[in-house]
Amino acid sequence: MTRDIASGFNWNQSWTDYKQGFGSIGWEDYWMGLEAVHLLTTSGSYRLRVEWQESVTKYWFSIEYWLFYVDDEASDYTLNVKSYVHGDDGRVLYVLQ
Repeated sequence: MTRDIASGFNWNQSWTDYKQGFGSIGWEDYWMGLEAVHLLTTSGSYRLRVEWQESVTKYWFSIEYWLFYVDDEASDYTLNVKSYVHGDDGRVLYVLQ
């Protein structure tokens, strides 16, 4: 599966690339790496906000959680979210298990 984005960047990377990161800081297509996200989010308390723009109407939406963290590689870097903050779209992000 590939991600369709305007820059044409190929997001079809290996597990190692997603674990360690790729691209360069400051570039539009930079990925800091799942291991770095895990270490960062388990070192303190962090809030998660996701924003997106609907492609047809161009309206912006968001969802927000008071707490999130990413598990380690043994848990396949599972995203954990808690304490939903009601956003402007009225929907909650569901993590499939």
